[in-house]
Amino acid sequence: MKLKPLPLRIRPLWWRVLTIGLLSLLLSMGQMPIALAQSEVNPAERKALFGDLHVHTSYSLDSYFGANPNGPEEAYRFARGEPVTMASGQCHKLKTPLDFTGVTDHAEYLGEIAICTMDENSPYYNSDNCQLVRDAKNDLDAAGEAFQRFIIGKEDLGVCGDNHELCDEYTPLVWDKIQDAATQFNEPGVFTTFKAYEWTSPGNVPPGLAGAGIHRNIIFSNDTVPDTVFSALDVSDPLKSSPNPEHLWAWLDTNCTGECEVIVIPHNANLSQGTAFNPTYYDNVTPIDDVRANTQQRLERLVEVMQTKGESECKTGLGNVDELCNFEKLDRRSVRTGPSFLIEGAAVQSLSSAPICDELFEPAGCINKYSYIREGLKEGIKQEAKIGVNPFKYGFVGATDTHSGIPSSGEEDNYQGNHGMADDTPEYRLGIEQSPISGELDNLLNNPGGLTGVWAEENTRDSIFDAFQRRETFATSGPRIQVRLFGGYEFPEDLNLRDDAIEIAYGTGVPMGSDFPILPTAEADPEFFVWAIKDPKSAPIDRIQIIKGWIGDDGETHEKVYDVACSDQKQPNENGSCPGNKAIPNIFTCSYPQNVGDSELSTVWRDPEFDPNQHAFYYARVIENFTCRWSSYDAIALNKSIFASGAKPFIRERAWSSPIWYSPTKVEPLPAQAVENMSQEDFWNRIIQEIEKHYSTK
Repeated sequence: MKLKPLPLRIRPLWWRVLTIGLLSLLLSMGQMPIALAQSEVNPAERKALFGDLHVHTSYSLDSYFGANPNGPEEAYRFARGEPVTMASGQCHKLKTPLDFTGVTDHAEYLGEIAICTMDENSPYYNSDNCQLVRDAKNDLDAAGEAFQRFIIGKEDLGVCGDNHELCDEYTPLVWDKIQDAATQFNEPGVFTTFKAYEWTSPGNVPPGLAGAGIHRNIIFSNDTVPDTVFSALDVSDPLKSSPNPEHLWAWLDTNCTGECEVIVIPHNANLSQGTAFNPTYYDNVTPIDDVRANTQQRLERLVEVMQTKGESECKTGLGNVDELCNFEKLDRRSVRTGPSFLIEGAAVQSLSSAPICDELFEPAGCINKYSYIREGLKEGIKQEAKIGVNPFKYGFVGATDTHSGIPSSGEEDNYQGNHGMADDTPEYRLGIEQSPISGELDNLLNNPGGLTGVWAEENTRDSIFDAFQRRETFATSGPRIQVRLFGGYEFPEDLNLRDDAIEIAYGTGVPMGSDFPILPTAEADPEFFVWAIKDPKSAPIDRIQIIKGWIGDDGETHEKVYDVACSDQKQPNENGSCPGNKAIPNIFTCSYPQNVGDSELSTVWRDPEFDPNQHAFYYARVIENFTCRWSSYDAIALNKSIFASGAKPFIRERAWSSPIWYSPTKVEPLPAQAVENMSQEDFWNRIIQEIEKHYSTK
């Protein structure tokens, strides 16, 4: 499989020559750090933009059967702050509009949607199954029957003809409509849309709690996109459709060429049964090699940490004793060999335990460490040490995975469900009443979802997509918390107190999503500048943590959580943890103290246990004070106790920066030859070498 370099933006030749030549000249003279040399504008001018890249509308079959009235146009209107109508008939509106959105309807069944609902002349339009599909739009009984038969029972609609040919023919019709909506609502500088879809693989291991596949969102940077989509339906032709991600990547490399640029974002690792970060090919047997690792790293720059079906960062007991890893877990079981903590956010019922899976995904019912991102990051640096390439080098994003056509529904006090009429009333969400299309999962275990944050120069496709590519992204559990993380070797101790801190950080270090620069001396230690600011409409910040993962001298991976900044000018205790505070919400109103915690928190931190010979990664986690969970707000709306549902009433919202990676390497000083002593030919050869080296290693 031929690997493509990351694409350079299409710009006039004179501009590219002038810019690249000048930047490379300054770089070779040692006058400009690599972080600044990568950008044509001052990176310190980048601003935080928030969006949702995982949105299903009525063009997704499971959303359609949920009586969701909202298509792509309504989804974009909602994201911009306009009101829309929910399946319940109620009006819904965001408190704070988004900056960007990508509608990601399932590639699977787009043809069926078109055949049954969009073309009266299609051969199967008047079939019984197609009639049931259309009836489901306005008839609860029909919707319930269709959902149970075709979604839960996975019954074939029987409208695709031989070898799926008819559905293949109709799929581009819906894909064109999805693209038209994205084009219509894209307004550079104001609101950005991305042409996108979801590839929903069922996986190749026995399903567990809610499946076994690792699903992926396919995000394109501009209007140049393939004519159709690549689905995960297994029709024995990997050139058209396949549940194997390796076939997906190959298809994208073949069909997304020229000005087409794409990024692939895996999600719901927590439900993947370990296939998300298993270090093998799709067959779960063949060890991963540098070819596959290079392809995966090139296309899959980001991973989804948080969404309505749970948080995928980590799980207490899987290589850690981190209590904050038990946040909004869909799998409530504790790890049998680890401590049994109550799960923050999920229903507190009869918590069971389960053993950790072995390499063969056994025993049955086990918990697989490769279902969680922190373990994936650890496996990634282990593979880099082994094969020279990190296949799991991911930046972080958050999303909703709404199936109600409402991006960024992650406001706990403004939550109206994410699954059409399955959870569009407080009674359905709390389990007081049974929805006519109840699915496989308990609504009480779901959450409103998360958000993606990017640091971008402007609100345009180019600028935001560039942030995706360089992984200068962060995820939140819903609030608009802003977080920045920089790594370097020469940060001033009082950097976080300086007005020009961001300029200095970019000028002397690298932002999140990057690799540490080469060690300037053998004695240098990495330093981190971390900064966070609260959402004006949410609770104050309690603490900032840095999570480190590394490979020890024993060849095994390890991790540690450092509390690096405590609110209210507190200092970590003897255990290295920030002291707790008493900022508990009111159990009758859900109001919370505003005078405890900080609106802004920052620090410069040095790793006290750094070993220059060990592969490592670092990322920041920002923790808010306690606030009410959505289920508590619903309970209050129904005049019930916030403890009545059995769910923990309070949660700690949070944000995650993308990681920064460190790899052992020899010290390589800048070339001693001065630019003025270079010949013209040597000068331009040096420029070309620097460009090729830069883009071949990213």
